[in-house]
Amino acid sequence: METKSLNIGTNRGKRRVWVEGKALERLGWVKGVTYTRKAQLLESGFTLTRDNAGDLKVAGGEGRPVLDLCGNYVAAALEGFEKVTVTITAKKITITGKAAALLLPVFVQALERVAS
Repeated sequence: METKSLNIGTNRGKRRVWVEGKALERLGWVKGVTYTRKAQLLESGFTLTRDNAGDLKVAGGEGRPVLDLCGNYVAAALEGFEKVTVTITAKKITITGKAAALLLPVFVQALERVAS
């Protein structure tokens, strides 16, 4: 298992999570591997599960697999977050909003109220 902290970016106005590199390769997520995507109900984010019958595929090239996750589902699942935690295993990848990014503005407002 490997865990990464990544920024949520944008592409053509849509929120985007870009996952690439050796961590994917080490755990068998190479170009052409198929998977399914499912929203997480209790946490902000979604799960990618390896599935031979899956409609989605790992992109990239030899030695550089890429998951380019971009679209309305990213915005819906990660609303209010600027960072994600990506947990990669051989069978599943879990992408969840990083709580600190969501709670930081609330924390700063609380500090400002206490200081005044």
